[in-house]
Amino acid sequence: MNIASDTFRRVRVAIAIVCLFFSGMGSSRLIHADESKQGESNPYVWKPKTKSVSVFKNGFGFFTREGEVELQEGWGHASDVPPAAFGTLAIYSAQPEQLVDIVGVGNGELIEFDRIPSAERESRRKEVLEASLSMDVKLAHRAGAPQQETVGILRALSGGYAVVEQATGAAAIPVQDITSLQRMDLPLRFHAVEEGGAAARRVALNMAYLRSGIVWIPEYTLKIVDETTAELTLRGTLVNEAEDLIDCDVHFVVGVPHFVHSDMLSPVAVGQVLRSIGSAIPSSGVPLQNMAQVMNRAVISNDLQNGRGQSLPSSSVPSASFRELLGTLPPSDAAGAGDYSVYSKQHVTVRKGERAVITLMSKRINYGHQYAWEAGSAGTNGDNPTSDLVHRLVLQNSTETPWTTGPCLALSGNQPLSEDILRYTPVRAKGELTVTTAINIAKSIQESEIDRKLKAHEPQPHSFLDLVTLKGKIQLKSFESKPVKIRISKSVQGRPLESSDDGSIRIDSEKLRLVERAGTIEWNIELQPGMTTDLSYTYERFVSSH
Repeated sequence: MNIASDTFRRVRVAIAIVCLFFSGMGSSRLIHADESKQGESNPYVWKPKTKSVSVFKNGFGFFTREGEVELQEGWGHASDVPPAAFGTLAIYSAQPEQLVDIVGVGNGELIEFDRIPSAERESRRKEVLEASLSMDVKLAHRAGAPQQETVGILRALSGGYAVVEQATGAAAIPVQDITSLQRMDLPLRFHAVEEGGAAARRVALNMAYLRSGIVWIPEYTLKIVDETTAELTLRGTLVNEAEDLIDCDVHFVVGVPHFVHSDMLSPVAVGQVLRSIGSAIPSSGVPLQNMAQVMNRAVISNDLQNGRGQSLPSSSVPSASFRELLGTLPPSDAAGAGDYSVYSKQHVTVRKGERAVITLMSKRINYGHQYAWEAGSAGTNGDNPTSDLVHRLVLQNSTETPWTTGPCLALSGNQPLSEDILRYTPVRAKGELTVTTAINIAKSIQESEIDRKLKAHEPQPHSFLDLVTLKGKIQLKSFESKPVKIRISKSVQGRPLESSDDGSIRIDSEKLRLVERAGTIEWNIELQPGMTTDLSYTYERFVSSH
């Protein structure tokens, strides 16, 4: 028996080698061994391509993939389960007359042929084996002996044998002896039906999901053209540590959305079975205005407890360098600051691990000059060296989209003027960019006591407060060659009473206790060359009588 068994094994190995040889010459259906991806040429394996991604500045991107696949009795398979954030994964048909009604993940589908009626068993076995070509499978088989298992890549079907490639060689198994097949590397499976409820035979599918690992960083360049015109250029640095983007449409989103569960993984991405996803989303991809609707369509596993998802595995968490990069970026635009705006770029190729700098906008805008001084307390000699008067450029946003927060380099000819943060600026609003300290405008501030009411208030027995009235004087002199507009803001520790030159008075509503009262006086003036201007104000404050 041992000799016969060994001879039978040798014959099967020889058959396997012959089958692989002829298959390699094109005489049968073969997926070559150098094609490393499972199901690379198998029409029953869904291989969606990333078509678009909307990139946010907080390290997340909203991806959409699409592709067609053949189905068996309405079922299809895929090997790629993206690390989607909790509540954001959607798989849906591109055709409104078709519906994806079940999506599941697991260790791999198991088909037991002995459970199929004998009249249908042979045809069904052939269909399943043909649909599993080039896949990593586990075949259970027996031929008058105890059942055996063979694990490897199903390379070919030839001469009534299934040829399985293994690490140590090849094995040829008689098709009629195969009792079950399990697909090992296709954890994602889905079922699609036609409008009448019949199982679909072919379907065009879209997948949409939010995942981390991609970010865009805005950078501006402002070139001065003349006295009133400048050219503003926005470039986006795309940092991709998520997945390959090949000939993809990339949308750079201005604004940061609110994602409650962005630190949790979708149940389907960690092996739970889930149900439902519709087909109401257009086949051309997910429009940005429908993004929230797509996210709300995501499914939730009934195995979740207390509404919490599972934490992201380490393989799905961005690298330490990526997280460090996010920590060094300027503050993002506030959520809810306005409607989302988008800069789009088509046919972009940036593979995982690569970076790219993409020009998103270049517009001519109007600008002006603004000088500003946040005046502090008066010094003993009238000077206030701790507060500088700064020169700023005021940029008018006459473009079609808001300006997102980002660093801006200002140039005049080939000379740099400054580099500072350009803050979020809505359409038709004005943004300010600090240029330098205005050294050609002299400034001073002096204060003196003009009245005191002794023991004006007794907050506690034998504890008194005096009410002191002070008068301040601000003096400015311009040594510039042109008129300049200056905004002066003077903070006082007390209640402002009066101001000259139409200065506006504001009270700090959060500091209303007598000894904590505070306010601000603000002036907007125009100073001519060589001109000196004096501004005055008065305020009162309570001080201890002792």
